[in-house]
Amino acid sequence: MRTPSKRTLLGTASAVAAVMLALACGLGGKGGGNTDNAGATTTPGSPTTPDSADLCTAAELTITAQEGPSGSTHRSVILIFTNSSSAPCSTKGFPAVNLLDGSDTILEAAAQSPSGYLGGLGDGVDAPQLVLNPGDQASAMVETEAINDDGTSCTPYAAMQVWPPFNVGKDPVKVTWVGDGCSAPQVHAVVAGTTG
Repeated sequence: MRTPSKRTLLGTASAVAAVMLALACGLGGKGGGNTDNAGATTTPGSPTTPDSADLCTAAELTITAQEGPSGSTHRSVILIFTNSSSAPCSTKGFPAVNLLDGSDTILEAAAQSPSGYLGGLGDGVDAPQLVLNPGDQASAMVETEAINDDGTSCTPYAAMQVWPPFNVGKDPVKVTWVGDGCSAPQVHAVVAGTTG
């Protein structure tokens, strides 16, 4: 077996270093070398990985809810974030969500969780950073149970207070709850599209 020379090893190491430097500097392709962009589409009207855009605020977004998938005693609601402004904005991470009763009393806050029984990001996957162009949509799943921890029935939530990522401290958006979820709420990170 032939042993590589020092010159061959140094050349290989230099080539590897050059490739890594190119990726770090954004020369490795679209998205500034962000590996989270692998397989992402850039068709018009879909969120894309940002180069630079201001953070999306509640004032720039229309936030709605639709019933999501369910299984066993697990329920979900999908929060839809639509950029209703005239300029692109960026978002990444978890929305903050308080669950309310019919009198708008806060019952509990949804725990931030990368994944759950019905959805979310895979193990070790970071929340994507997205740019929402005007009209683009992103979403986050809120998972709950349809029974209490002890197996007894519970009253479904009536509404939610929702803050987009990095907007806590500003006025929340009130969104009507859909479905029969009533306990153990958790919220997953915002992702592209409308499936949470």
